[in-house]
Amino acid sequence: MNRCGTRAHAKPSGSSSARRHRILVVEESPRHLCTTMQMFACQGQHHVEGYVDGAKALRRLGECAFDLVVTGLNVAGVDGIQIIQSLPASACAPALVITSAAPGPILVGARKVAESLGIAVMATLPKPLAQDGVNAALDAYIESVRRARPVRPGKIQDFDRDTLICAVENGELQAWFQPKYALVQDLGHAAEALVRWEHPEFGLLLPGVFLPAIEREGLEDRLLQTMLAQTLAAQRQWRESGHDIAVSVNLTTKLLDDPDLPDRLQAQVKACNGDPGLICFELTEDTMEAQESNYYAGACRLRMHGFGLAQDDFSSGFSSFYRLVATPFTELKLDRSMVRDAIMIDAFRAALSSVVQLGREMGLTVVAEGVETEAELRIVQEFGCHRAQGYLISPAIQRDAIARFFSAG
Repeated sequence: MNRCGTRAHAKPSGSSSARRHRILVVEESPRHLCTTMQMFACQGQHHVEGYVDGAKALRRLGECAFDLVVTGLNVAGVDGIQIIQSLPASACAPALVITSAAPGPILVGARKVAESLGIAVMATLPKPLAQDGVNAALDAYIESVRRARPVRPGKIQDFDRDTLICAVENGELQAWFQPKYALVQDLGHAAEALVRWEHPEFGLLLPGVFLPAIEREGLEDRLLQTMLAQTLAAQRQWRESGHDIAVSVNLTTKLLDDPDLPDRLQAQVKACNGDPGLICFELTEDTMEAQESNYYAGACRLRMHGFGLAQDDFSSGFSSFYRLVATPFTELKLDRSMVRDAIMIDAFRAALSSVVQLGREMGLTVVAEGVETEAELRIVQEFGCHRAQGYLISPAIQRDAIARFFSAG
């Protein structure tokens, strides 16, 4: 049999019940294609196809749904960046692995192209490929599939306003909590409230599936109230078991255009006998930000009411050094990409070190988001982050499990 054919089928290894994934490999030369296909095929019972022509690969994507696309950048016909830009147009967008011998910043830029289009990037692998890196990329993909039951293509459009309101009223939209693990002594327990949808038909849905519909229908305020109410109920339950746990709740910045929002949030907390000092609102960015004066007014009034305030996903979106300094934040959350890129590229490593130091000098609690590997945990500890948050430590879990998590730690 030709070892470098356009299709490769791995011999079974491990449990026969493991799902068989479809993988499309696009590389710039037959030699690279052969090697890459073999490395991905040798893990599990995956169906692997390969092309050295980008245009042919795109035509194949239009004919057949793939779970994972592995692409180089210097591909003939249609290059890797163009392939990435074309992926969302396929019937069901696959996850992505990017490979290249190009300098690190080009790999990072290619990943940013994909992420800005909503494509899940499992890894950016420098060449020559190492089997350990391929294995890690496949493990990341399989874990991403395991985390939530997927929605059938086309069903997202069915989440209309009435469906979403019913989900809120029926208690289907639930606050789960991801621990924010302390890396230094004398910090209290903390977690972030993250919304999950216990859908009666589709099972557990992650926010990326339904948050766009929430935003489209203007239901962010309703979601905020729901998440805060469930957080306050959880804190009351934890307090009864001997745990005071501070919780961060996401607040989209455009809601700050409502001048009554800080007062309404304070009233909601007081009505539940909650402690504003144990609630931190993470200001998330979107394409419709609050007007500048409303943004600063709302941020100041939230702090005056005793709430904590975090700059979420720093280094992405509209975040800037000026906004960080000019807003009365108590916490700085570093975007996952900043931590991940620091592992691979010296310039990002220097930037991460500088931002952490700035946050500490400002008296902010510095939190590293999306920590998923031991190497990432080591670097954020080395640079002085106060907390780490991510799947390496714990995914978001239901409120009954949080007290057990911190008791075990």
